[in-house]
Amino acid sequence: MEKNTYIGLTNKIKVKNDLIIKNYKIKKNDYLDKKNEFEVLNVLKSIDQNVIIKAEKMVLKKTKLISYFKILEGYLNLSNVEIEDFHVRKVTELINSFHKIKDERINSLKQFNYKSTLDYFYKKIKKPFFNLDKYYKNIVLKIDTVKGLKKVLSHNDLVPGNIMFKDDDFILIDYDFITLNDKFFDYASFITETLNDNEENIKIFINQLIKKRMILLDKSELDKLNFVIKYQDLLWTLWANYMYENKGDEIYKEIYSNKFDRLKNRKPITF
Repeated sequence: MEKNTYIGLTNKIKVKNDLIIKNYKIKKNDYLDKKNEFEVLNVLKSIDQNVIIKAEKMVLKKTKLISYFKILEGYLNLSNVEIEDFHVRKVTELINSFHKIKDERINSLKQFNYKSTLDYFYKKIKKPFFNLDKYYKNIVLKIDTVKGLKKVLSHNDLVPGNIMFKDDDFILIDYDFITLNDKFFDYASFITETLNDNEENIKIFINQLIKKRMILLDKSELDKLNFVIKYQDLLWTLWANYMYENKGDEIYKEIYSNKFDRLKNRKPITF
């Protein structure tokens, strides 16, 4: 894999010898829980699994988390290719394998909180690009839709760059957002972050989830998935606004524009 493929929006990333080194400076009241990430890194390093790349080494200090990973030689990520049926099917299997990872230590990891995560960005933005109050209120009114659902180990950030593959070997990277969460969050994440507006690929993905061989999604659960998709469109719109305010990088304006367009225009998934 080419060195310039490694681009981080939240971490400083450098390549040294055969290692990728991720360096994150922890800030007061940070939206990323690096203590939880450190625990996740430790747990998944010690488990016999080939779903997500294992850290070679990690160091947590009071103000910094540094993690070291071997370079995946010859691997691409989904931002390097035009996504087709094959990729969607393999990612469906990958998500399912990730959700099936079991270990008693996983139960002590942080649980995702829909309301507090949304509020972090909604309440901290000082200069919103657009007034999102009506979208926020609509989401909060329906947030009980996902209350009390069964928890799995959830990646929570299935952007194309976090899904690596070589031939038919697919693997996840990035531990920034991993928590215990419901299964719908990763399904929605793959749709909102990677498949985006490609209705044909979304249809393929949904069909993979509901087919009898796997039965990962029941038709009666579609309302929950559509809610989480809407939630994520709002969450990442707010996140992009927040990041632009704090970082000033133009890429966050572009992300905001794309996310906001989908927030306004995305049609619910139907069977």
